[in-house]
Amino acid sequence: MPGSIIAYAILGVNTGYAYAALSFAINMVASSILAKQFSNDSNNNSTGGDQLNPGSRLQIPPAGDNKIPVIYGAAYTGGTITDVSITSDYQNLYYCLALCEVTNTESGGTPDTITFGNVYWGGKRVVFDGTGYVVASLLDESTGLYDYSVAGKLEFYFYKNGSTNPTNTSFYAYSPQVMGNTSLTYQWNTTKLMSNCAFVIVKIRYSASANLTGIQQTKFQVTNSRYAPGDCFSDYLFSTRYGAAIPTANINSTSLAALNAYCNQTFTYTTYTSGSSTLPQRFRFDGVLDTQQPIMTNLQYMATCCDCLLRYSEITNTWGVVVQSPTYTVVLPLDDSNIIGSINVSPLDIASSFNIAEVKFPDSSAQDSFNSATFNLAVTNPSLLYPNEPVNKQSISLPLVNNDVRAQYLANRFLETCREDLQIQLTIDYVGLQLEAGDIVSLTNTNYGWSVKLFRIAKVTENFGSDGTITATLMLTEYNSAVYDDKNITQFTPSPNTGLASPLTFGTIPTPSVAANYPNAANPYFIVNINTSTAGIVDYVECWYSAYSSPTTAQRFFAGTSAIASDGNPYSPSTALTITLSDIPAGNWYFFTRMVNGLGSSIYSSASSVFQWRPTTFTYQEQYLIVAYGDDLVGTNISSSPTSKNYYGLYNSASNTYSAVASNYTWYLAQPTFGTVNKLAYINRTGRKFSFGTAPAGYASSTAAYVPTSTFDNSLWSALPDGTNYIDLDIRTGQLTRTGTTTVGSGQISITNNPDGTMVGSLAQFLNFGGASTYTSSVAQLTIDIYGRVVGVITPDNFYYTSEDFTATAGQTVFTPAARQAGYITGQDLVFRNGLLLDTTEYTESSTTVTMNTACVVGEFVAIVSMRSVAASITYEDLGILYSSGTGTTTMTYTNLPHATVQVGDKITFTNTGTPTQYTVSSINYTTKQIV
Repeated sequence: MPGSIIAYAILGVNTGYAYAALSFAINMVASSILAKQFSNDSNNNSTGGDQLNPGSRLQIPPAGDNKIPVIYGAAYTGGTITDVSITSDYQNLYYCLALCEVTNTESGGTPDTITFGNVYWGGKRVVFDGTGYVVASLLDESTGLYDYSVAGKLEFYFYKNGSTNPTNTSFYAYSPQVMGNTSLTYQWNTTKLMSNCAFVIVKIRYSASANLTGIQQTKFQVTNSRYAPGDCFSDYLFSTRYGAAIPTANINSTSLAALNAYCNQTFTYTTYTSGSSTLPQRFRFDGVLDTQQPIMTNLQYMATCCDCLLRYSEITNTWGVVVQSPTYTVVLPLDDSNIIGSINVSPLDIASSFNIAEVKFPDSSAQDSFNSATFNLAVTNPSLLYPNEPVNKQSISLPLVNNDVRAQYLANRFLETCREDLQIQLTIDYVGLQLEAGDIVSLTNTNYGWSVKLFRIAKVTENFGSDGTITATLMLTEYNSAVYDDKNITQFTPSPNTGLASPLTFGTIPTPSVAANYPNAANPYFIVNINTSTAGIVDYVECWYSAYSSPTTAQRFFAGTSAIASDGNPYSPSTALTITLSDIPAGNWYFFTRMVNGLGSSIYSSASSVFQWRPTTFTYQEQYLIVAYGDDLVGTNISSSPTSKNYYGLYNSASNTYSAVASNYTWYLAQPTFGTVNKLAYINRTGRKFSFGTAPAGYASSTAAYVPTSTFDNSLWSALPDGTNYIDLDIRTGQLTRTGTTTVGSGQISITNNPDGTMVGSLAQFLNFGGASTYTSSVAQLTIDIYGRVVGVITPDNFYYTSEDFTATAGQTVFTPAARQAGYITGQDLVFRNGLLLDTTEYTESSTTVTMNTACVVGEFVAIVSMRSVAASITYEDLGILYSSGTGTTTMTYTNLPHATVQVGDKITFTNTGTPTQYTVSSINYTTKQIV
């Protein structure tokens, strides 16, 4: 039976992997064997499986199966939400977040000390006021900017071990100042102890302007006084609440003490500034153990993070570790004197041995955010590579290492360990019963050329023979103490882009201002000048308004937003923008802006100067608008004349009768006032929607509509003359046309204006024929009148055209077109079959029918087109015929084909001078070249 087994962490390979790495690679092989009693699977660090992200410390929402993590040393954690309550006015939220287990609290142990450090709320460091628990501001460490909008609205109450152990206040968790608040809809009482748990209560006062509408992702710095690896192993192996529940008697405390002694040694390294510094401990644990992981998985992570071997001995029934250090003692030399039988050699497959190590660890310099580093054996120690060795990368998680120097040191040890690639198995006599896994032995064998070669025992198997003999079978892996020597490690150089600014830190929020306003536009509007903030990511800017310079949330109203940048990128800091606002009611308003991106928004800017907004575009129901004039907003000294008045009143009525009752009117300030020149100007926006203004006015061309003479477009705007006190809301405004001038050749229309805005237009003469009203040109063959109109034209040539479509029946060959147009010539049809023009050889044509040579299939389409153009006057066309014979007869023979087709009925003329001799063609034979 097995005497002792070493739990080698070999990154997910089985025993056939050949223990290439004595600490990291081998731990997993044996661990996976031992882990079967704890879980069905094992997170074995294999590159092919899921990897624990050591930088993932997200805040966990409430759930019934959540487990509280264990923190050893210092680490940042987001906590797990375990309880929530709200006050009856819905203005204050209380969250309880469990941060970690309090270790060493079982079987009468003295609890380890838990302390709290920095808190980061939404990526910004929390700055407390003098109370120690009320937040004064949030600091964006990347920019140095403070957010004071949260002042007094956020509180943190820390408890190191249960509800009765506060650290930053004197309030118990169930006290009236915290979760016992009588205003809460759900309250804690004295039974809510949260025993053996370090936790925090977060109080949030609801404020949308401060982005306090619920809990945000928060990181808490927690430090446990227990950090020595041996002590952490002892605690985790013993704990029945979150660990392996192994009794103290079954834990090899001697091996754990030896591990502490080795890990507590100092380690010297080179700083990134090329100086020298020393770590006070070679290895220590600083991180979070996820208690939802299988126990063996966590033990494997712990062993990996200090490069030791987890060992279980059946002889002593104890769990312990094997310290891997440069110092060793050979417990037994092996040679032919004590080896029984053969030596089985199993070299490891080099293709399965990694030569590139990627270590992943939480970086304490960045709030334990995920970091990684890659080390290539070809760079660190190329002499250890085999010829033509393939690239093999291995990812290694170090959840309990938050220091890049330790991470580099471990990575180098892992890379060199996997080079020790020899594995053997042999049997020795009974002296092997004293050996344990992890012991170092030497092996001498002349056949293999080994002289005192060092091996580490991976497994001891006791064999009991039927004859009473006792032997021990040893599984040995190659050992090299130089692997564990200190390495020359250089601290990482901080990247210049570390500490990126929080996207929700906006710096100074500029105050907006009103640039221009257009109260009498069709849709009255004004323009607000804004600037983006001095820092932060700004996708767009919101504009808000209020009647108060320091409004409450209920007194502030949303007005509109700026456009998103045309290229889709955030705006640069301090970019000037404008927002056009309409549909804002009349009033005296203050304006505010805030910056917005995809993650949130800034606080509001300070208030702008007060803006008096008086839009003068209105929609009415009745047909008439009665107008009066007065001295103030109530129509004092009401008058029907605008002279020297400062206000005008508007009264919507079904009739156009003037009213002298000031209370019937709604009064508006005239801008500018009327004086002796200005009149009320107005424009019809359609649908009885009108805009108003004041401007100088007069009659267009002294006879037409009364319109503004300046300020407004008088083709659209009208004005109200003295003596007229109503506006018909159904009549268009403005004088659309003006009186023009006419000159010979200009081609204009002469306009006569009427006072009501209508007009009479007449054609203007621009052609002069010396007194005549028309002129006929024999050259152009057109007759044109003095207005340029064509009134006569010579008749053009005659054109005859007939087209008819047929849908064939089965076997149809004969098609009879309808009566053709006059002048049709037999043989001049165009015949189409299914859209294709047929050759004349494919059908026979008579004066009445077209007969297909090939019968049609049912449904085929046949089109027959007949056309002819006949000149209206006598014309001659040269056929180019060379006469051969036929003088004095009616038959003419020619030697060449004519230039044009000759048809029956054509007239052939043998001269085009004097009195021509013409013959009518009765037949033509192109083969014999004869025309009759």
